[in-house]
Amino acid sequence: MLNLVRITVASALLVLPSATALAQDENARVGQSGDQLVYEAEGHRFTTALPAWIAVDEDLGLEDAEVIITGDDNSTRFEIVPKGENADTWTHMFGVRIVLEPERDLTVYRQAAAFGYAMSCDGSTGQFFLTDEDTPTEVSPLVFICGEFVPEANRPGEGQVMVLGFRRTDEGIAVVYEEFRTPEFDGKDQADWPVAGTALVERGRDIFAQSELTLIDSN
Repeated sequence: MLNLVRITVASALLVLPSATALAQDENARVGQSGDQLVYEAEGHRFTTALPAWIAVDEDLGLEDAEVIITGDDNSTRFEIVPKGENADTWTHMFGVRIVLEPERDLTVYRQAAAFGYAMSCDGSTGQFFLTDEDTPTEVSPLVFICGEFVPEANRPGEGQVMVLGFRRTDEGIAVVYEEFRTPEFDGKDQADWPVAGTALVERGRDIFAQSELTLIDSN
């Protein structure tokens, strides 16, 4: 049985296409450097692990994969799904959001992110836990389990598991996440999870260990 560190929730770079209703940062770029994904937006450079579906020494395949870009006044989000899937049919998604909130405490941001996901999940089938204890200098990755969504989420018959990692600079915050969309399952029973809890913890730790957020002007 996985020992859960629980979190309490109150209930060469490719230039990305831009549009007024989507990414606010028209200079956002994403690419690959060796075995790492590189994302530049909002004056930051974020390096992290490649999506889990990319094999060792395999190209990220940005030209063929579905890339989803959204944003608002102070953030830009990049999401990618495997070739052959799209924004409506995906079963596996990898994403990064960079947000300019220099005053926001990283643990508070993680708590807010957890709350946002919790609002869409049937509480009797969902839970969060941390991969590790927080340290004075690092905020632990978060794992989200949702066996069934609330009706308002408009995702009947679906469940979801995901891992999230968090990094920051003096100017902004980055959250990197990997999601698996699945059929409904018993979120309270680890034996019924579509991805083993130990695998989720290992993946969360791996993504976090490979993640670094820096200000572009500082390089």
